[in-house]
Amino acid sequence: MAAAAVLSPPRKNPPMTSAGAFDLTVPEYRPAEIKTYHKATYPRLAPEKSGFKGEGKTVLVTAGATGIGYSIAESFAKAGIAHLVIIQRRQEVLDEAKAALSKGYPKLKITTYAASVTDYPRVSEILKEVGQIDVLVPNAAAAHPMAPTKDLSTAHMDNVFATNVTSPHYMISEFLKLPHTGPKTVIYVSSAAAQLSMATNSIYGASKAAANALITQFARDAAESDVVVQTYHPGAIATPLSKAAGIPDGLLEFEDVRLPGDFAVWLASPEAVFLSGRFVWAQWDVDDILKLKARVEKDDYFLTQSIVV
Repeated sequence: MAAAAVLSPPRKNPPMTSAGAFDLTVPEYRPAEIKTYHKATYPRLAPEKSGFKGEGKTVLVTAGATGIGYSIAESFAKAGIAHLVIIQRRQEVLDEAKAALSKGYPKLKITTYAASVTDYPRVSEILKEVGQIDVLVPNAAAAHPMAPTKDLSTAHMDNVFATNVTSPHYMISEFLKLPHTGPKTVIYVSSAAAQLSMATNSIYGASKAAANALITQFARDAAESDVVVQTYHPGAIATPLSKAAGIPDGLLEFEDVRLPGDFAVWLASPEAVFLSGRFVWAQWDVDDILKLKARVEKDDYFLTQSIVV
């Protein structure tokens, strides 16, 4: 039996760096064609050079006012989009994000909604109110305290799966039903936790694995259309979510938050269309990723959560 997923068979934990942090940069955690691992953004990923054409486009990012979501929102702003829509629960952080983005990108139309992504009637209202959306980025996520699986409750399970699985399923489904002219792109922000056996992080990892499987099926259902459905690991990024989960200092060597933002724009470009339904990491060099195209086109299960028997 050979695993078709990105990573080697799960370890008890990832290997450690000399500084005592989990080391996700080792070659065994990526396909052989990926020679370079980036911890920060680089010129090849510059949004204005990505090949993504932002003119006239609308991009919606959930949890786009802070952390990784804000980085994604700003990178699309750099790519010259016309309209940015952000959904986040707290009005104060929405106001702060809108002020900062308006200052940096005065021509950009910015619309914000204070709402929960698990308030499904409200999500439907927002999508219909916005109208045509070109790129949907389900980025909102929930985590749980770092604890052994037996010590995590059904309440933790319900909260994490509602936000990380059910909510993106609902939002993507509603998005795909909306009238639209031209291509549609979905970019789901997943996690390496989907394919790593990391002690104390089991429910979160299971939720991301489930969401990756959903993304693959969304992509396959849309294979004969102009819909592209992407999913990726954004990296080890210090965010409010990682802090709330109680990740200990030194457990991870945090990476540049601009990297997942710029990578998301590249995923929305024509160059990355072949990755629809596959799972990749923002840290993998994009020119190395392009070398995977032949394998992707040959193997329906490569870079997915599936297992080949």
